[in-house]
Amino acid sequence: MVSFLRWMALVMLSTLPLAACAPLSPPPAAASVGPQTMLPDAYAIGNPTLSELYVAPTGADTNPGTSATQPLRTLTEAWARVPLTSSTTGYRINLLPGVYP
Repeated sequence: MVSFLRWMALVMLSTLPLAACAPLSPPPAAASVGPQTMLPDAYAIGNPTLSELYVAPTGADTNPGTSATQPLRTLTEAWARVPLTSSTTGYRINLLPGVYP
């Protein structure tokens, strides 16, 4: 069913006349660029509750990963710590500087 809906969405988008697509304008000068300048129709998302996870090449997957001083080693482990069920908490995975394998 999902693949059929994706197919229908592609069919619908491919039938739009080209005139309906507005040309992109260049971004404003760097000094005046801000979220509302580049995306005038954007809206503020408020103040969501985020749980921070940290990953570094020098970390360990046995660490809690909740601080930059005790980061996880792999992105795979960070993703495994994000619950599969929906919740009211968002997750931000921070990749610390370094060379990743």
